[in-house]
Amino acid sequence: MAKTYNFLLLFIILTLSSILNLAFTAKLNFTTDQSSLLAIKDHITFNDPDHILAKNWSTTTSFCNWVGVTCGARHLRVTALNLLNMGLNGTLPPHIGNLSFLSSIDFSVNNFDGRIPQELSQLRRLKIIKFSKNNFSGVIPSWIGNFSKLEYLLLDYNNFTNLPKEIGNCRKLKVLWVGANQLSGDIPSTVFNLSSLEDLDLEYNHISGSLPDDMCKNISNIQFLYLTSNKLRGRLPSSIGKCKNLQEISFGGNKFVGGIPTSIGSLTKLKKIYAYNNILTGLISPIFNLSFLELIFIEGNNFSDDLPIDICDKLPMLKYLIIAENGFVGSIPRDIWNCSFVGLDLSNNYLTGRVPREIGNLDDMMYLNMGSNSLYGEIPHAIFNSTKLQVLDMYDNKFSGSLSSDFDFWLPNLQKMVLWGNKLSGGFPSSIFNSSDLILLSLATNIFSGFIPNTLGNLRHLERLSLSNNKFTTQSGSIDQWGFLTSLANCKRLTSLYISSNPLNGILPAVVFGNLSSSLENLSFGDCQLKGMIPLEIGNFTNIIRFDLSGNELIGSLPITIERLQRLQLLFLFDNKLQGPIPHGFCNLQNLFELDISENKLFGSIPSCIANLTSLRYLYLTSNKFSTLTSSLWGLNDILEVDLSSNAFKGFLPGTIQILRTLIYLDLSSNKFSGDIPTTLGDLQTLQYLYLNNNKLQGVIPESLGSLVSLMSLDLSNNSLSGVIPQSLVKLIYLTDFNVSFNKLKGRIPIEGPFRNFKAQSFMGNNGLCGSRSLQVPPCKNSSLHEHKSKTIVVLEFVLPIMAMTIFIVLLVVVIMRRSYCERKTSSSNGGYISLPEWRIVSYHELFNATNGFGDDIDEQFISAKKDGILSILKLALNCCEEHAEQRPNIGDVIHSARRFYENLVPSCTIYEVECPDHSFRKFTDDGRYLISFNRNHQELVVYRPTWLSYSCNEEYCTSHDFPSKAKIFESFFTQMYCVSLASSNELICKDFFIYMESNQFGLFATSSSQIQDAPTSDGAVQGIPSIEKITLHLLRLEDGMILDKKVFSNDFINLAHNMGVFLYDDMLAIVSLRYQTIHIIQIRDSGNLVYVRAIGAFCREDDELFLKCSSQASDPVFDFCLA
Repeated sequence: MAKTYNFLLLFIILTLSSILNLAFTAKLNFTTDQSSLLAIKDHITFNDPDHILAKNWSTTTSFCNWVGVTCGARHLRVTALNLLNMGLNGTLPPHIGNLSFLSSIDFSVNNFDGRIPQELSQLRRLKIIKFSKNNFSGVIPSWIGNFSKLEYLLLDYNNFTNLPKEIGNCRKLKVLWVGANQLSGDIPSTVFNLSSLEDLDLEYNHISGSLPDDMCKNISNIQFLYLTSNKLRGRLPSSIGKCKNLQEISFGGNKFVGGIPTSIGSLTKLKKIYAYNNILTGLISPIFNLSFLELIFIEGNNFSDDLPIDICDKLPMLKYLIIAENGFVGSIPRDIWNCSFVGLDLSNNYLTGRVPREIGNLDDMMYLNMGSNSLYGEIPHAIFNSTKLQVLDMYDNKFSGSLSSDFDFWLPNLQKMVLWGNKLSGGFPSSIFNSSDLILLSLATNIFSGFIPNTLGNLRHLERLSLSNNKFTTQSGSIDQWGFLTSLANCKRLTSLYISSNPLNGILPAVVFGNLSSSLENLSFGDCQLKGMIPLEIGNFTNIIRFDLSGNELIGSLPITIERLQRLQLLFLFDNKLQGPIPHGFCNLQNLFELDISENKLFGSIPSCIANLTSLRYLYLTSNKFSTLTSSLWGLNDILEVDLSSNAFKGFLPGTIQILRTLIYLDLSSNKFSGDIPTTLGDLQTLQYLYLNNNKLQGVIPESLGSLVSLMSLDLSNNSLSGVIPQSLVKLIYLTDFNVSFNKLKGRIPIEGPFRNFKAQSFMGNNGLCGSRSLQVPPCKNSSLHEHKSKTIVVLEFVLPIMAMTIFIVLLVVVIMRRSYCERKTSSSNGGYISLPEWRIVSYHELFNATNGFGDDIDEQFISAKKDGILSILKLALNCCEEHAEQRPNIGDVIHSARRFYENLVPSCTIYEVECPDHSFRKFTDDGRYLISFNRNHQELVVYRPTWLSYSCNEEYCTSHDFPSKAKIFESFFTQMYCVSLASSNELICKDFFIYMESNQFGLFATSSSQIQDAPTSDGAVQGIPSIEKITLHLLRLEDGMILDKKVFSNDFINLAHNMGVFLYDDMLAIVSLRYQTIHIIQIRDSGNLVYVRAIGAFCREDDELFLKCSSQASDPVFDFCLA
């Protein structure tokens, strides 16, 4: 009984102790959570003292009732913390790690910064972490992989720098958003092991590398995959079809190459695909089997295909089709208008034909862009009755017809209409005023005529209006001549007004001109036959950025009110009749970027304060009457182009010109400069064009000009320069235009480097020059010595080897005949034969390294070796002719030795019956790095890298049977690097055309459609020359197969067989158009761009026709303007 009593007493004591302990612990935990929350509050900066969090988080109430705090019902501990979009600033304190029951935290859309505290790793119950749209920085900590229960990790729109591989330990992770950070490097492979992952966002980072081909092996549950705007490259994974639950995939803005994998057709749940701005090629047919697709966005690739005629049947759900900036060809299918499109962008392709009238079926269309194609005919009237249409872009085509009042259109929601670059005619379309919400209207570069309506001001939301390059006029002499300008004063949002190149013909009214919107940023009235003075009211345009009144008949002086235009960047007043000096107020235009006031009658000096224009990059003052050049001009350190030609400047050229370190273009021609050319000009390393012709310069041409490594054009003609042409100029590898005619130069004209291509016109009028007769100068006196040296080299390199081999063969025949007589006497022993030289077989790599990559000095390096080899052969032949048999070598050894000598340059064995791919092999590149081939259908380029001598034979004489079986397999000698689709469905690769640039490892390839023999002639085409609808030159980087750029020639004929119609000199391409008798000059930049330089056809330069016309009719007073 006593024992039972004691046991009960002990049990009661222990129970009471536990209860008290639990109560104490609960109190302690309660205090810990509250203190942690208050610590978070203390680390927050409140811009608004009345912020709800500042007042609500108070100890006067239970923290479980605080805003954003959720507690568990059982333990009253904090389980969730939601401070989403509260405008909070601050950092996360370490105290957050004390909220041990926390399972969800959301601080998204605030301004928290700093790093994620280490103490957060203690919260092992976390399932949700949302820190999106803050300013967190540093690395994403590796301990994030310790959260075994984590399902949502949202860290997008911050400044994190890496994604740790430990993220692969979060096996329950469903959503991972780390887009819009600063992530770099490869995607951790462990990410693709997250079998529960449904949503992965890595877009807008700096991630590089490629995607694993088996990417979808372990993430088959993925539904949303976003990889946009990174640096990913390589091919798209062929296993993409295994991600069968994908609904959206975005990999635009990367460097992916190749085609769309055919397995993508297995993604039956896919609704949206974003693949824009990559280097993808081939066909897009694999995606036309995805019946649930709602959006296709593949703009900015190299796809070349016809649009399927049954596109609407295959993709019944499709609402957005964005395929701009590709190579799509053919006509627009009529069936395309049976789709339920909301947005359709076909711009910048090669589509032809008429727009189907069925376009009126697109009742839901809001965005339509068919610009920059070759579409023609009338724009269907039905398109102007799409009541939901907001954007209509039909620019840069060949549309014709009228949009005037003979038909009405109803586009009440239209905000943007762009029709420039067509052949539309008639009057201004009056029905446009039904679109009262219009923001942008562009009718430029058409054939519209008639008056500009006075009701333009009814478009009160108008921000941009472009009517340039038409035939619009005003009612000259009428009180309403400038009524359209008066009405535009009602357009208070107008920022851009382009009326250039219309025959408006009148005096610009000052008051009306000054009442235009003060919001104007771009104002262009160039080439409008305007007369009178520039209104002082232009000073009201305080927001103007671009101002153009060029090509008119304006008189008077430059208005002083221009100095008010503090935002002005581009000012074009050239080709007028303006007079007077440049006002000093111009120096206040701190943002001025380009100033062109050339071809006027301005005079005086250039203000010394011009040095204040630190933003100025382009200065054109040509064809005026300026006389004084201020030295402060040369203080514009960052200026790029300066043209002071055809003025009256005089004096010496400044010696401080080297300050202009970024100068590209300098034209001081046709002035009165005198003295020497400054040697400091040689410091302008970026200078590409230098014109000092038609001055009074004296002295010698400085050697320092040879340091102008970027120089492309140099004109020093019509001066009084003396001395010789510096030898240093031969180093100017980009120099294509050179003129020193009509000076007092003497000495030998260089023949090296760019001087190989210059003609007699470059040197005429210099009586002391000598050189090649082709330059129409007398030969130099010491030229015979040079020719003697050349002949000696020719004899040593070509004649002597031939003579030596001939002597050797003759002596060898004599020896053989003689030995047959003595053979019986000497056959018993050959111990007396002399030893023969052993020729070592030299591999390709040894030759390549020994000659510095087969450099230009190969002849100098091998000339002694050639000489020694020839002497050895002669010595061997003489040994064969010794009188005594014991002194003569064995005849078999002689033949073997000669064969070994030959094998130094010729392979010792040829392997036959090698199993080669079914390709058309073109050639090796000159440096032996790549083997170029094309597949048999001539649609794809296949490039291999040679592995060279992979197998050898130990026997003295080898046949192909002595090699292992692998030696007969093509892949044993060559490794395929890549396969790139170049040709579209109606094109073929020109297999006989290939140009290689070894310095950049660029390859130029060509594709073309079939020839049309009896093509009609137009636009200057030559009768009888066939036509090719499309010829495309593709520039590839051979290292990785990336298509860097391409150039298309339409309805032309270029002889591509064996590169006959395309020539490469350094980085300049000359392409001969037989059909149009034109030579196109294109520069291949180191960046991989094909930059069009000029066309040489009927005339070499743009003003040649005018010059010739003026010359032939100089006596006619009608052409007096030619001499002005």
